[in-house]
Amino acid sequence: MTQWIGKMKNWIFDMDGTLTVAIHDFVAIKRELGLRVSGSILEQISEMPKEEQLKINRKLNDLENKIAENNIRAEGVFELLTFLKNQNVNLGIVTRNSLEGVEITLRVTDLEEFFEPKFILGREFEPHKPDGAAIKHLLNLWNANSEETVMLGDFKYDLQAGKDANCKTVHIDAKGDFKFSEFADLEVKSLKEVLNTLALTSK
Repeated sequence: MTQWIGKMKNWIFDMDGTLTVAIHDFVAIKRELGLRVSGSILEQISEMPKEEQLKINRKLNDLENKIAENNIRAEGVFELLTFLKNQNVNLGIVTRNSLEGVEITLRVTDLEEFFEPKFILGREFEPHKPDGAAIKHLLNLWNANSEETVMLGDFKYDLQAGKDANCKTVHIDAKGDFKFSEFADLEVKSLKEVLNTLALTSK
């Protein structure tokens, strides 16, 4: 059932809750920004006048950067990325975070060595997930095809974006609830499980 994962040549990761332990309190962030608790942050901001968008985005960046300074890498992430790097596959990041926040996160988690800046797409790239545009952009840069590509993430937007780009998807949920099964080709509690699955398929 999981033999396909050993054939993937292009690996694209979400950031929070995927490469790192999920520590964001999105309800608190929305309240701090004066947004509705229901509804996604970026979509709410996009509905505002341009001047207000700039103001709120600056505040959001400041909040996220402070959180990024305290990020810790997820279980198995260093080992998985090391394994993949040795396989000479393409590695990328597609996130709804800012590029500045990603840079801080990669620095504090010692994961900078695995990702080239040009293969990291933050919220500056539009349209955002759940649209698959950013994934398709990476595939164009790599001159790669979607059949050999996997998107890994902890939220439905990550998985929906992967499906929109016709890629395989891995849903990561440390709690094991797997609420977004309909969009997932593989469900794991950690990236360590992904590495273990890869090891089995390579035997």
